Amino acid sequence: MTEYRLVSREALSSFVSSVLRGAGVDEWQVESVTHSLVSTSVRGVDSHGVRLLHTYVASLKGGRTNKQANITSTRPLPTMCVVDADSAIGAAAGYYAIDRCVEIAKELGMAMAIVKNSTHPGCMACFTLRAAEQGYLAMAFTNTGPRLQLHGGKQSYFGTNPIAFAAPRVEVDPLCLDMATSIIPWNRVEQSRRAGKTLPEGTCADDDGVETTVADLATMLLPIGGYKGHGLAALVEVMSCSLSGMAFGWHTARMYGKDVDLSKRRCLGQCYVVMRCDGAVTEEEFRKSVQQMTEEVRSEMPKAGVERVMMPGDPEIAEARHRSKDGIPLHDVLWADFTQLSEEFGVELPALL
Repeated sequence: MTEYRLVSREALSSFVSSVLRGAGVDEWQVESVTHSLVSTSVRGVDSHGVRLLHTYVASLKGGRTNKQANITSTRPLPTMCVVDADSAIGAAAGYYAIDRCVEIAKELGMAMAIVKNSTHPGCMACFTLRAAEQGYLAMAFTNTGPRLQLHGGKQSYFGTNPIAFAAPRVEVDPLCLDMATSIIPWNRVEQSRRAGKTLPEGTCADDDGVETTVADLATMLLPIGGYKGHGLAALVEVMSCSLSGMAFGWHTARMYGKDVDLSKRRCLGQCYVVMRCDGAVTEEEFRKSVQQMTEEVRSEMPKAGVERVMMPGDPEIAEARHRSKDGIPLHDVLWADFTQLSEEFGVELPALL
């Protein structure tokens, strides 16, 4: 029987940051990665939340990720900066890049950050929300390594290649869309394997390109909307890899797998775009427009079997309120990971609620 333990955000943050410090990580990475993983778990996106801590520590120990990264940036064009992540954990590079974009956009109206030599950035919504909470529109893209079955093909080439977008509105929580170009993320497959669960139909394929619901047989993910997801994945690959000079397609080092060499740097690329919303209209007018859109969509009549119509990001907003009040549930498999990390680094496990 599956068991869950409830912990507070504060206790979880303390544990994650203590483990990262124990692993020898610099303070900017500790702060950035802790915020990314914990806030993602609070929002209910468990596939990209604190369950990744164990994976990140393994990469740090193997040398794939740089414990003491020197993240730097240059400004080749007025509205563009190029960020060298120095193989830091991707969330640290992401927050660094989005902060640089906000600085430039504040002055020039819009900005783009091209990130090179990065690693897995985690949940891309974290970065767009950081800008939107300051009154800016933001978009984020990253390649992930080949996991998406090609439309009409037997094998994978592109990654799940997520796209995130966020915009401010009158209410406190920004509008936020965060989606992979696959139907489910690969982390969901990993979760299902460890929990012994069956995968949803029509989401994965095996080595022969045949659809499967058996997590242990899944080697590829199916794209959203067939050729449309395939096309969006190609778009993200160009934005993340061709602009940054990083490897693309099957040239990209995989994150998971029995034959993965954790001493080999991944060198992923990411792209972040930030824009002011007060060019053609005032910021107040923009916020009111997005708020009106939000309220009109939410007020629409739901179809049979659906409780209510929602805007993108509404489920995460509701879950964050619930978990902030009642605690964050940790699966027993994840708790076993935490126990191992606790013993390895001499860190106390998060207090239970």
